[in-house]
Amino acid sequence: MFADAGYPWVTSHVDLKTVATLMDTAGLTARQAADQLGHAEVSTTQHNYFGRRTDRRR
Repeated sequence: MFADAGYPWVTSHVDLKTVATLMDTAGLTARQAADQLGHAEVSTTQHNYFGRRTDRRR
């Protein structure tokens, strides 16, 4: 589907990462994101899809 649309580099994993990033940025909990992404373990979402929250002002 993505290749047909002109985006051959996009995979389902890229799509999931994008959704997870938007959910993280919006302030949803890891549990809420895990439920939406279909992960049985919240740790999967936290370790593989949510970014580390660091203070970027330093």
